[in-house]
Amino acid sequence: MGHYVIDFMEIPELRNPLPPREPIPTDYAKHYARSSFVHIRRGDRNATILGDNSRFFSFRNGGAVVEAVRVATAYFRKGQFSGPLQPTENGYRLEQSLEGFYYQPLTPGDRGADEQWPLISGTSRARSNFSHLKSSVEIREVEGGCEINLSVEGLNQAPVAVEITLRPGGKLTGDSLTLDAASPHIYLLGEGLATYELAGSRVQFGPGFRQHAWTQLRGAQPRLEGLTVYMTGFTPLKQTFRIAAVP
Repeated sequence: MGHYVIDFMEIPELRNPLPPREPIPTDYAKHYARSSFVHIRRGDRNATILGDNSRFFSFRNGGAVVEAVRVATAYFRKGQFSGPLQPTENGYRLEQSLEGFYYQPLTPGDRGADEQWPLISGTSRARSNFSHLKSSVEIREVEGGCEINLSVEGLNQAPVAVEITLRPGGKLTGDSLTLDAASPHIYLLGEGLATYELAGSRVQFGPGFRQHAWTQLRGAQPRLEGLTVYMTGFTPLKQTFRIAAVP
């Protein structure tokens, strides 16, 4: 115990008997505001919502696990979604607001003799073509799992990708699934449901949406390891899908 022994010598209460062990709760929903996360447990299934984290949602039904749900938009190399966690009347909300713009060239008198562009601070250059991107995710508990409402707006025709990462080793099925030619571990989900089975348990998610086939968006974080299902669209985008346990 090292230097911690001194605590037991100076604080008599630490030498008292420990409280009786109680069963671990298996049916609850708890918002840990200081740590910015929510944990929901209903028997063998549980869900976690993380604030200020790109891996904002995960879900488990027994051995079948959705390791992470992430959202990214191709927007000035900074469109990976994360936002602070706020409780709402029916669930929880995460929101992100971004601003983008273009730098204009320096005037000839400000360029310097050697014109070493990489060494010139961006604060010296005029900016134009400002745009704004507002993304939000609302999550509420439903029978068997959670419903996710996604909204991305503020400009037109920016590609969006929802990334659902599954724990490897299971079986993925669904009539609207298409294997990505770039990898045997990447699928696109169209208008339908997908089911993932592992260790005798199943998770179902969808309905999906597919408006393009670009999964590794510019500026997004690298794909997580495992089996990945993408749902894709263009801004302005409003979609609702569920992730739930099924028999």
